[in-house]
Amino acid sequence: VFLSQGILETAILVLIALVLPAVSPAWRNRRYVQTLLVTLAIATPLVLAWPVALKSRSPALFELWLQRDWALLWRNPDRDLKFYAHILPWHAWPVWAVFAWQLWVMRREQYTTAAAALPLTGFVITFVMLSLLSGARDLYALTLLPAAALFATPATSQLRRGAANAWLWFSAVFVIVFLIAGWFYWS
Repeated sequence: VFLSQGILETAILVLIALVLPAVSPAWRNRRYVQTLLVTLAIATPLVLAWPVALKSRSPALFELWLQRDWALLWRNPDRDLKFYAHILPWHAWPVWAVFAWQLWVMRREQYTTAAAALPLTGFVITFVMLSLLSGARDLYALTLLPAAALFATPATSQLRRGAANAWLWFSAVFVIVFLIAGWFYWS
């Protein structure tokens, strides 16, 4: 992630990995710690190779890259913290309804199962980190969709019959309209 995206995305993954044991007892075990240690041992040389090579080759370009990548992490005091909360219903329209239903269904389990803790923790940490960015863009909200979809997936089998039929109808109509519009614009 660091080599293809940068510091922010890597920081999000590291935060998720560190917060998971605090959120769920399913992630507090020896195997998880061993996995993190192996990941750290493998990832550290790979992550450090590129910045070290860049700094030795061109210190000016290294400083420019570091300055631009770190600039995203600093909070702009004029930025609205509710930006992603306002656009998320539009970006995650089909998913947020099932996501909310899954939150309701899992309220008794307190979201501590391994299958629920990972995507929910990922969603919350990504949402908070994106809200604190200095340069918020609609495009960044797409990074919230994988975690939301993973969390919402089990709820699709628990929907009531009417809701499941409405979901199926909406999906079919949306795909058909999208295909017709795509075909029209393509031709």
